[in-house]
Amino acid sequence: MGSLLLIFLLIVPLIEIVLFINIANIIGVTYTIILAIFTSYIGLSIIKRQNIKKILIIRQQIISYKHFQFRMIQNVYLLVIGLLLLLPGFFTDLFGLFLIIPQVQKFVISKIMMHLLKWVNINYCSYTIDGEFEKKNEKNIDC
Repeated sequence: MGSLLLIFLLIVPLIEIVLFINIANIIGVTYTIILAIFTSYIGLSIIKRQNIKKILIIRQQIISYKHFQFRMIQNVYLLVIGLLLLLPGFFTDLFGLFLIIPQVQKFVISKIMMHLLKWVNINYCSYTIDGEFEKKNEKNIDC
């Protein structure tokens, strides 16, 4: 897991640098910087809008316990999308825009829910010890 994270932290910035250079060569440095600032603004607005709106919804759902787990995962998912768009770079922006597609969003959230439910069942299940017993009266107990 640690080596996978290290590879991710090394490869993503390299991809971002290559994309910045290539896009700057195509559309110009000024437009590239404006595009990066624009996508960061979109990411910030998504984070801001989701946090304000969803906090009220979460509060109502905690009270009624209606679709609480799904909504919590969806809110974290949208926060991750907003953070991806907020980070400067075109690779993370494209990945964030891909994740915001409703069909992709439903698929990813359902997979996360499935893994979380499996993890909860594995880590927090109760174990049953199977056995037989025989009830004895106090008079019949041999010591």
